[in-house]
Amino acid sequence: MIPIKPKLWIFTSLAVMLAVAPGLAAAAGAAPQAAAAAERSVPSGYVPVRAIAEALGSKIEWEAAKRNITVSRDAAVLVMTLGSGQALLNGKPVKAGGVPVSVGDRAYVPLELLHTAFGGSFQWDEAAKELRFDKDDFAGLATAYLHRLYAGEYGKLAALMSPQLRQALSAPVLASISESYPKLYGSPAMRVSASVEKSGVHTNAKLVYATDGAPVQITVRFDRAGLVDDLEFTPYEPAPAY
Repeated sequence: MIPIKPKLWIFTSLAVMLAVAPGLAAAAGAAPQAAAAAERSVPSGYVPVRAIAEALGSKIEWEAAKRNITVSRDAAVLVMTLGSGQALLNGKPVKAGGVPVSVGDRAYVPLELLHTAFGGSFQWDEAAKELRFDKDDFAGLATAYLHRLYAGEYGKLAALMSPQLRQALSAPVLASISESYPKLYGSPAMRVSASVEKSGVHTNAKLVYATDGAPVQITVRFDRAGLVDDLEFTPYEPAPAY
């Protein structure tokens, strides 16, 4: 499976902090220890819902008054409540497989519940903090590729692209795409549909996203080796109803 890692912010200049602000340095050292201790308290089989939802192309919402977490993608709308073992999938009750919890500043939910709502081809690697997809889950891999593109993780895209595409889409070109395409097609907010078409040579994953403007269809083409070798962005026009 190909790993997809959620974006992390890294703060540098620790040596300067040690020199000029011992108190801040001590706090900086204590913070990772506190975070690690918090993560050790996460129940087995639970995963960080926001990191996974974003990598899956989902829209995630938090309703503080009701302690509800809503994750939406394609035709699935999953509503979970912190502290409750009952969830709603498209308005119908579904067993959560456990009670969603808050650890530190993150919400954790049973992976089983996300599989129920969005399919079971992805896994969470807790040690690496990475979401992994089966190599033949082209819709998932395409979604994760676009997540990395719009998150600015250009260096990590190279492993997913064919040699020809790597040569054509250098990091500056990818940066230009992620900056300019939202202005042309809107910023992707949520994946609303996905389909896969296979030919003798290529596999096309066609993803439709809701944006802050009109919907957009993004086609990610894979070669026989399962590497991305082309991208196409087009305005999405639904087929007329008859």
